[in-house]
Amino acid sequence: MTQSSDDEVEVPDTTRRTWLRVARPQVAQDPLQGQQSGAGAVGLRGEAYTSSAAHPGPSTSTAVEHGEVASTRRAVEAGTVARAVVPPSQPLHRQAHRAPRVTEVQANPDWQPPSSAAPVVPPFTAQSGVRVETAQIGSALGVFELFFTAELFDLVVAETNRYATQFITANPGSFYAQSFRWKPVQVSKIKTFLGLLLNMGLTKKHELRSYWSTNPIHHMPMYSAAMSRTRFETILHFLHFSDNSTSRPRGHPAFDRLHKIWPFIDHFNTKFADLYTPEQNICIDQSLWGQIV
Repeated sequence: MTQSSDDEVEVPDTTRRTWLRVARPQVAQDPLQGQQSGAGAVGLRGEAYTSSAAHPGPSTSTAVEHGEVASTRRAVEAGTVARAVVPPSQPLHRQAHRAPRVTEVQANPDWQPPSSAAPVVPPFTAQSGVRVETAQIGSALGVFELFFTAELFDLVVAETNRYATQFITANPGSFYAQSFRWKPVQVSKIKTFLGLLLNMGLTKKHELRSYWSTNPIHHMPMYSAAMSRTRFETILHFLHFSDNSTSRPRGHPAFDRLHKIWPFIDHFNTKFADLYTPEQNICIDQSLWGQIV
């Protein structure tokens, strides 16, 4: 920066190799604030002229924004709008900012090594493994009956018959309300129904009715001999594990999406814990984390 006179200052423009002549603002003392401010709005008048080494062509008039004061170290940018800012003859008063209060603990933290707070893990004393005499099982059906107990089948029979009665009472004109369509089920029928359902996983067909087809290509006499297709579809329609009358409707604060299968889940969680104890080191899948927490 070059001092040309007492009232004007010349600021070099390194981009366009020009000089900008800027009038120094008049600064007055504000008796109320104790700060120095320009008379009225701080206005800077700038006139640009090109030196002998600049590119030929007409000089560019530069507009200077009002009300903005910056350091003279900033280069004046050439273009449609350039800002030529010159500080007043005396520095502006700046209010001191109070530093945030630091407590004694924050100022002098008590750093400890990472191993100083090692977790206390209780010793593993459980006897892991199967908790039932496998020699007495004898077959795959015996293993199946360890989990699907008589109590579970009694629960399925009771809730299935309950739901069928509730549905027929609420819908007397429905297809399933006909007298020959529904008959209360027993444990033996539920076991037959479950056996057919499991066998469908071994022999897959494109639709349910194909298992009772009389076509020689698709015919499977085991299904029609065990249960009629109408009876199977009716049991499948009313199959239940809990009482619908105790469930809360959707939108209620106590609504539970798993209400219809909670008795089933509770039964198997209890049987899994009774029949097997896992090892000390196990892997927990993320799908189980919500139940653990």
